[in-house]
Amino acid sequence: MGTFSFTTRLTGESQCERRPDYSLSQTISDLSRNYENLSGRLVMQCRLCLLGMLPEKSHGYLLLSQRYVCLSMPITVSQFEAALEETRKVLATEALESGFNSADQFELAVVAALRANNALTGLEIVHQEGSQNFPDIVIGGCFGVEVKYKKGKGAANSGVWREIGNSVFEGSRQDGVKDIFVMFCRMGATPEVRARRYEDAVYHVRTSHSPRFALSMEPQDEPLFGRESGINHSYEAFRALPDKTKMDLIKKYARSKHPNDWLWWVDDETGLQQPSELVIRNYTGLTGSEKRRLIAEAILLVPGCLGEGQGGKGKQKTAHYLRIGSYWLRAHSVYSGNIRDALTAGSVVDPCGDGIRMRCLVRHTLPFMAESVSNLSPQIIEEFWGGDVELGKRIDHWLTLADQCAVGWTPSTEFEWSEIKRQIRPA
Repeated sequence: MGTFSFTTRLTGESQCERRPDYSLSQTISDLSRNYENLSGRLVMQCRLCLLGMLPEKSHGYLLLSQRYVCLSMPITVSQFEAALEETRKVLATEALESGFNSADQFELAVVAALRANNALTGLEIVHQEGSQNFPDIVIGGCFGVEVKYKKGKGAANSGVWREIGNSVFEGSRQDGVKDIFVMFCRMGATPEVRARRYEDAVYHVRTSHSPRFALSMEPQDEPLFGRESGINHSYEAFRALPDKTKMDLIKKYARSKHPNDWLWWVDDETGLQQPSELVIRNYTGLTGSEKRRLIAEAILLVPGCLGEGQGGKGKQKTAHYLRIGSYWLRAHSVYSGNIRDALTAGSVVDPCGDGIRMRCLVRHTLPFMAESVSNLSPQIIEEFWGGDVELGKRIDHWLTLADQCAVGWTPSTEFEWSEIKRQIRPA
């Protein structure tokens, strides 16, 4: 006896037909033929459900039309979610009555509770022991449960429902697992267990030696995927991307969260000229021409430094200075303990007679403007300006930005910019 079904992302429906006299080979033959017909309609998922006809020691996959098709028992995602909720309730009761003293103890309890759930009878439940396996538990070859545990009665931990998740690249993800859920136990003042879809629990990206998803069971923490302020792709679409494209999206997200900081794991490919010095140099020890070159790059990359810090904009101006200092350090191995003085001190610029020091500063850096514009890579321009700009159009673009930032004067109407444009040459 056999049952086969097609499940498509196009319709979300399954068409099933039971044929008691069908052999395994006949069922596979029909599936192959129908799968070919469906593939032209952008079918995202095709499941073959076989009852009593799975080959012994089957790995749960058939290779059809160069696509892997998951073999599973006939259970829908909604049915699995209902079963998982029943499992969560059992675990929550156990957490209150006897508690879980460690992550390992809770993980074993999750495995036992899933195996004891009548709604999952007949499904193979595999406990993937070891920290490198993802997810921790695989059910029926298609569903997964990632187990998280946190213990602490202090104020810092009693209300924490956040934990580090898997690598953004998911290199250790079990093949064929389509839907993954998080089962999270927090043993605090009031022990509790929560469950949530993995993609809904992912709310942020953190990094140590490599980027990893950060998980939250708090409903107020919006999912990272599918929103403009996060990663504007669905989790499934993100998973299908090449690793480099994934990393590009992670970098874009990280920079949006930390626009004024240097993120070492993000900026290794920004096209920055590598520091030629083996030691960090102090800005005060540089020659006059070296300082003016650095200031020219700072003005070009961070035109916001031309603005004023009064009227509640002091923090904004400070952020611009911090960004300049970070850039000098990573690009030129130059440290400055006071960027504001480096750009505005009286010893740096000669008074122009009208009190507009930033105009004086730009005047002093004009001889280095064309050189700086030419030397800055497309990657670093994109990082600071939010997009690459053709070499010949960079001065005009910068003047637009500078006009918006400058106070008391208009950079685009000052100086001989046409002459500076003629001096620009590719590096």
